Amino acid sequence: MYGSGNINNFNVESGCKKCGRGMYSEDDPTVCVDCTPGYVCLGATSAAFPTDVTSQNGYKCPKGHYCPIGSYKETPCPIGKYAKNEGASSEFKCLPCKFNWYNDLVGQGGCRKCGPTSYAEGGATTCTCIGANRNFIKGSGACLCTIGFKPTNNGTNTDSAEDCEAIVNPPCTEDEETSLTGQCLD
Repeated sequence: MYGSGNINNFNVESGCKKCGRGMYSEDDPTVCVDCTPGYVCLGATSAAFPTDVTSQNGYKCPKGHYCPIGSYKETPCPIGKYAKNEGASSEFKCLPCKFNWYNDLVGQGGCRKCGPTSYAEGGATTCTCIGANRNFIKGSGACLCTIGFKPTNNGTNTDSAEDCEAIVNPPCTEDEETSLTGQCLD
């Protein structure tokens, strides 16, 4: 907070103006300073390194985010990156996911591991299946055959590193129509 310049002000509530968002005032009540990198100052913040929203009106930058100087809200790390610790002060503190790990969401404190039948380069947003014509399923980490393909040797469509082959249906007669899945219909 800083003084209003009015000599008739007798208390903090009526005589001081609050520092705005992204600023704080600590030792000298007449000066507002940009929020410390790695912290969020919501306005009327009373500490250079705030740790409590209720009493100091600020907090340490949360995991998965970064907070440069003068922050009044955290900025999420982009997809393919993460920040595992609180207090990141710049986007350079957002680390790329390691090999065979991925992150498809912003603002994350870590990355997700690829499944045993897939891989990823560093900083990946998804995993790549080892077998041809397979799709990586993020929810389960499995690599299943793409629509229109089937496991070789008519196996079941389960997680595998084996290639999938195209489904080839016999041609329909003149009296039949073809369904969306390639089956002949009367």
